[in-house]
Amino acid sequence: MDCLSGASCPACPTAARSSIPSSRKSWLGHLTRVGITFRYTPAGPEGLIKGKKV
Repeated sequence: MDCLSGASCPACPTAARSSIPSSRKSWLGHLTRVGITFRYTPAGPEGLIKGKKV
């Protein structure tokens, strides 16, 4: 089976990480700050920036 069929593929995680440009990874790192832009709750992550248009 190939990766698109839903089967696990050992190459997929590495391929997915390497396909994202480092500038985009850095940008996402600046946006996702625990305690500033989101927090972890028992129900899962919760956004902390309220009232902003996305």
